[in-house]
Amino acid sequence: MPWYVIRTKPHQERIAHVHLNQLCEETLLPMLKLESAVEPLFPGYLFARFDLQDRYRAVKFARGVLNIVEFGLQPAEVGDTTIEAIKERLEDGYVRIVKPSLREGQVVRIASGPLAGLEVVFLRDMKKQQRVCVLLTMLGRHTEMTINRDQIRLPHAV
Repeated sequence: MPWYVIRTKPHQERIAHVHLNQLCEETLLPMLKLESAVEPLFPGYLFARFDLQDRYRAVKFARGVLNIVEFGLQPAEVGDTTIEAIKERLEDGYVRIVKPSLREGQVVRIASGPLAGLEVVFLRDMKKQQRVCVLLTMLGRHTEMTINRDQIRLPHAV
């Protein structure tokens, strides 16, 4: 029995998961554990294994479900190896992201975006926003700026 991708209504992943657990052979809603929050790894989506012929309408109209993701006219199937790879990364039921600790004054490199490749100085974490404040020196001027934390890397990691 294949796995399918289910699109949920906005912020209703958990509600859809509860209802699909009653209808499907198996469901998977991987959750991401951050320092201060728990949220879906794939916001707006979850995975469900069910008999398409028997449960299509029940799943499609389950509470919290927006639709079953389709490519063309066929529901999108997800291979067992993909689901197993996600499950292998779960620790106590959560996907845990470990961010490298950075020190004030440490040189980091911007890895993506319009300033990719530039080295900047790490100033501070902005924990609640998943952003960091860095100091950019360009043309003899120092400018503080904030960027997404996942845009920076240690210079040797790029």
